[in-house]
Amino acid sequence: MSRSYSETTTIKCPGCRQKMSVEIWRIVDTQERPDLLDRIRKKEIHAVVCGNCGHKGRINAPLLINVPEREELFFVRAEKTSEKENRNTRDLLVKKLAASFEELPEYLDTVEILHRDELPEVFRKSDERPVQKRVSSSGENGGSGASESEMMQLLAELSQEEHELLAEMMQRISSPEEFMLALDQHPKLRLAIERLAGDSEGDADIAEELHPILSEIEQLTQISDMPQRVKLYRQALLLADRRQNPELWAALSGELGDSLQQNPLGERADNIEEAIRC
Repeated sequence: MSRSYSETTTIKCPGCRQKMSVEIWRIVDTQERPDLLDRIRKKEIHAVVCGNCGHKGRINAPLLINVPEREELFFVRAEKTSEKENRNTRDLLVKKLAASFEELPEYLDTVEILHRDELPEVFRKSDERPVQKRVSSSGENGGSGASESEMMQLLAELSQEEHELLAEMMQRISSPEEFMLALDQHPKLRLAIERLAGDSEGDADIAEELHPILSEIEQLTQISDMPQRVKLYRQALLLADRRQNPELWAALSGELGDSLQQNPLGERADNIEEAIRC
């Protein structure tokens, strides 16, 4: 049974508007399909070229990469997609890959989350890359240190949704500094951790009115929700103190920009222009 898996679908070329059939890879086993590894290194695994007009583009799709020779498993997230959607897709692909094994390898319990831009570094031909800490499905971190231990203790006190989001984030980090930078992209989770850690100084810098706004934003994950997300992020920016908490202000501004680019309302050019200014 093949471990690599692809789907064929029909799309319309944005250049000539003609329909064309494309193959979208969902799972790649590098030992089984070494021919696809070079495309992964070049970030071309989801590249498409129109046979009619020659227009070049890329399909925004998630990808699970199995590297049996290194006993590693990677998941490349789809862009402009919620954490929950990516998490669900990852779990489905891992289950499909697992079904292709007669005897399940232990390393399949550990998935390293990647961004598409990290592919050339992770899969460079020398196979030499910096060691990255990963988190297994049981929540055990491959590294050590008091700060990481404290992070894991917090997991038990978070809500199920916050627990899953934090665990997924920790799969991508290799230091406390990276953790704090990643946390800035999830204001609600940051507030929860600061609250549990008793960080009174951090809470003092954040307006109390932000809590319900950020809680509501976390529930808005669909494209149809983007207008409301834009509205709420604008409200949050008015309440956030840029001088006292520049990291939070920058994170909110970045999220507003992302929401504007996905906003189905208004002129797209105007939304993109405003997003660039955020």
